Amino acid sequence: MQFMMNRCSGQDWRGRGLCLLSAWVVALAGCGSGPEFVNDPWTVPSAQEYRPSGEPVLELGFYVDGTYRKTGDGGNALIINGLQGGRWMMPVVRVKGLELRVRLRCEVETADGEIVGTAEEQTDLVIGSGGWIEYQGFPIPIIREDAENGAQVAELFGRSGTVACSVQDGTGRTAFRQHTVKLVDGGDG
Repeated sequence: MQFMMNRCSGQDWRGRGLCLLSAWVVALAGCGSGPEFVNDPWTVPSAQEYRPSGEPVLELGFYVDGTYRKTGDGGNALIINGLQGGRWMMPVVRVKGLELRVRLRCEVETADGEIVGTAEEQTDLVIGSGGWIEYQGFPIPIIREDAENGAQVAELFGRSGTVACSVQDGTGRTAFRQHTVKLVDGGDG
């Protein structure tokens, strides 16, 4: 740095300013350790490198305040307000042992047997961490069967129900998971 200061001293005010700015840029270039990645892109395989292994497994969870939380029997299943209206359940569906391209189907049913949500689609899962491939926030619309007679989604909050999801890849391999959960108000997600 002292070398650069000496080099800049013989310049006029514009040249000296540019010279000093260059010195600071060079000095600051060595600071820091570079970017830090939550999911390091150099350790997560690309879709071309991905190969399923092991027996098919399916796990369900939800993102709460940006953190993934696995759900199980007795856990909470969040019903949120949709950005463009309606009420939705958006579980994270994590899978191991299947191809990336799958047919994914989920159903939400109350303990009384009322089916309040169903969704199905052919989709490509994304590669996550820990060997999981996943769909982050699978959208299941929550609609009451008797909505025209005043049945409200809010009446479901605090009640028990089941969330069941299944996946099948192009080779015919499948995975299934069902949990008895408490249906809760997730607000705006």
